[in-house]
Amino acid sequence: MLSRKAQLRRRAREIALQLVYMNELRPCPAEEALEFFPAEEALGLFGRELAKDGDAAPEKDKFPSVDSFDISLEDAERDEIISYVRELFCGICADYAEVENTVRMHLESKWRSERLNSIDKSIISLAVYEGIIAKKVPQNIAISEAVHLAKLFGAEDSPKFVNGVLGKIARSCDEEHK
Repeated sequence: MLSRKAQLRRRAREIALQLVYMNELRPCPAEEALEFFPAEEALGLFGRELAKDGDAAPEKDKFPSVDSFDISLEDAERDEIISYVRELFCGICADYAEVENTVRMHLESKWRSERLNSIDKSIISLAVYEGIIAKKVPQNIAISEAVHLAKLFGAEDSPKFVNGVLGKIARSCDEEHK
């Protein structure tokens, strides 16, 4: 079972991933993208779904991680999630060239980052930024969380692919720092 802080971070990653994915499909400045994605509204819906104790289970396609979230959110927790979403998304946007270059350098020769499906690319970018560039969490946690996101949002083979690419990037980065 995840700690409460880990649950909040996981939810923030899910929202940040949606922003990264949206921005991958329709590039725009970070602040403009944040306006398109009403995090407050999304979190409000999420909280209301969780509060329906005893009602039918929340829609999985709407809130894929609802099983791992035990109770509705307090204001401080909502603020923490929104803050981490902003941190991740704005950081990825600011360091986009470095994130893209890191991913591109470690893909097998048969893959170009342009050929990746948008969701896998967004998941990998999020993990590269969070665990390798910004070092907000240890690399193994960034990879584990990316695999979790790939299971929720990706295709059937996405978790294996995401794990492989990120493992290669992590090993390369470890060798560079020795």
